[in-house]
Amino acid sequence: MKIRKIKDTEFEDFYSLKIEGIKYFRKISGEKIPTTKAKLKKEFAKRINDKEVFLYFLENKKKIIGYIDFNIWKKMHTPTSYLNDLVIKKEFRRKGYGKKLTKWFISFSKKKGVKRIGLGTRVENKKALKLYKKLGFEIIGYNLGMKVK
Repeated sequence: MKIRKIKDTEFEDFYSLKIEGIKYFRKISGEKIPTTKAKLKKEFAKRINDKEVFLYFLENKKKIIGYIDFNIWKKMHTPTSYLNDLVIKKEFRRKGYGKKLTKWFISFSKKKGVKRIGLGTRVENKKALKLYKKLGFEIIGYNLGMKVK
C-alpha cells in the first residue's frame, strides 16, 4: 500500500473516484448534488494549488484505489486539520483501506503539529460513523441544515 500526493495532471483519476463518492453520497443521503465535470475540474485546479489543502491517492500494487482530501490550518488559534473527503473504490471497500487511510491522516496531521482534528459525515453513513468512532473520534457538536426551496 502506498499513499502519495496527487499531481495536477491526474484530474481524470481523481474525477472517477470523486464521481463514485458522489454516487455513494446520493445513495445514502437521498440528496442530489448538482455538479459537472467542468465544475469539478475547476475546483480540483483550485484545491491542488492551495497550500492548506492536501490531496493524496491510495495505491495498492500501483493501482489507484482511493483518495483523501483534507485541510490543515496552522494560523487558527489551535492548529487544526479537517477531513473533507475520503473515497475508496467500491470493489476495495470493507478490506481495511479506509481505516488505514484515516490512521495515516491522523498521523500526518500530528507530524504537522496539529492539535485538533475534525471531520463530518452524514448520520446515514453508519459504516463511516462506526469506523471514525473506533479510531477515537467523538461527536462534539451538531451541524444543522435545511433545504431551501
